[in-house]
Amino acid sequence: MFGEIIFSNEYITLILLNTDVMLLVKKIGCTFEDFQEILKEHPRIKITEFAALKNALSGFENRTISIGTYREEMELLVSSDRLSASVRLNSSDEEFAATDRKIYLDEIVELLRKEGIVYGIEWENILDRINNKGYFKVASGQAPENGKDAIISLYKMNDLKPVISDDSKINYYEMELINKVEKGEWLGERREPTEGIPGKTIYGQMIPPIRGEQKQLKYDANSVVEIFDEKKGITYLNARFTGEAYWIESETIAVNKLLTIPNKVDFETGNISFEGAVEIKDTVEDNFSVVAKDDIQILGELGVGAVGKIESRNGNIYIKGGIAGRDKAKIICRGNLYTKFASNCTIECAGTVNIGYYAINCNIEAKEIVFESKNSRVIGGSIQAQVKIETAILGNEMGARTVVKVLGFKRTDLKKQFDHIEISIEKAKEKLANIRKKILIYKKSQKLSLENAKIYDLLVEENDRYTRSLTILLEERKKCVNYFKVKGEGEIFAKKRVYSNVLIQIREERLLITEPIMTPMIYYFSENQIKTI
Repeated sequence: MFGEIIFSNEYITLILLNTDVMLLVKKIGCTFEDFQEILKEHPRIKITEFAALKNALSGFENRTISIGTYREEMELLVSSDRLSASVRLNSSDEEFAATDRKIYLDEIVELLRKEGIVYGIEWENILDRINNKGYFKVASGQAPENGKDAIISLYKMNDLKPVISDDSKINYYEMELINKVEKGEWLGERREPTEGIPGKTIYGQMIPPIRGEQKQLKYDANSVVEIFDEKKGITYLNARFTGEAYWIESETIAVNKLLTIPNKVDFETGNISFEGAVEIKDTVEDNFSVVAKDDIQILGELGVGAVGKIESRNGNIYIKGGIAGRDKAKIICRGNLYTKFASNCTIECAGTVNIGYYAINCNIEAKEIVFESKNSRVIGGSIQAQVKIETAILGNEMGARTVVKVLGFKRTDLKKQFDHIEISIEKAKEKLANIRKKILIYKKSQKLSLENAKIYDLLVEENDRYTRSLTILLEERKKCVNYFKVKGEGEIFAKKRVYSNVLIQIREERLLITEPIMTPMIYYFSENQIKTI
């Protein structure tokens, strides 16, 4: 066989044939470990056929086989993104020690020139970095700096959680239901996305950055104005008029009409009927009514008395001082009710009734009824919830007739509802993932045509719409999870005691308490009966 002999001893001969390395085993005796030592002196040999090599060394004589290839004296490795280049010297330690590094440097320069590498060549300390122990970097490109996504900040709504105090001298029930904003007040802003900074490959080619993702500001144009500050690159949202800030479908900021009554609702104001929110700084006098489309907030320390009607058709109601209804007052709301106490009144609430301290001789209907003070109590009257009632004490020492009802629910129906929500959430997430992939494709383009720009804008809107839907679905799932925590299929929880003559009803089952129970009790519906813990 013709070729150049690279190495030979009494056991083996290594032959270079074109770029292939051939092995001839003359006699057995060269171990694999011995062969490894030979390779250290011939670093240009690259083994590609390990199995054939081991077989040949272990027993095949007088047969020439291909075991690998012969490397270049100097190899160049360019990263797939063309942002870095490294060089490897295939020189033995002896060759490397005997060669002036400036010679290697000249060869590296020539290699880079042939390859067309012109940008980011790392000249600093390059002589010190040249070695024969592996790859060392000789050029680095500049990665693009992608644009920053838009950042949206929005008005923070009040936490609808009353602050209560059980001080023996005075009890507080404080919260802010209405988010009042003045004309021109800040409601949100968007820091606009940036274009980013282009990069450059080691070949001198520009790498366009990915533009930051635009995010849509959701606001009601009739009540909120958008103002762009070009110098700061910020789009601001401001209130068009003084009113109540609120959310439309969880994500769209808006300002509602707000009627503020600085004193009382009385003969001077007459009955109030308003297509918006109402804030009353004092009270509502007896026999007068307040009806509003949205939230109602009554801030008088004494609350309200024998009013005609307080009704919010779409919103919540907060009565700071409580309700002393004298068997006349009627409170109706679609959302939640918050009040310090309630006595001798009727309450109809589609959401949760939150009462700080007590309800005496009231008729209450709601989704849930929660009494928040550690000494709260229900005395007399009839209270009815769909899911749960929670208080500290039911009834009183005098045995006042007190009716406490929970209509209950079916866990099988709740489970179906929950499963449907879960499926909808997964579909929304999948849809969002697909939309965002498409958005990313358009973002990578440096300049969009008019048609593609319209498609991009539609994708952004679709992304926002599905994001909003997902937010609502997640909130619905959260409610279902809370309902799952209710004991059985309807629960009444007395955290301290239950007095006699309290009628407990869950679904159609009834339980009359005939003797006081001076310990915490949980009544719940399970297996077609009321059970206790």
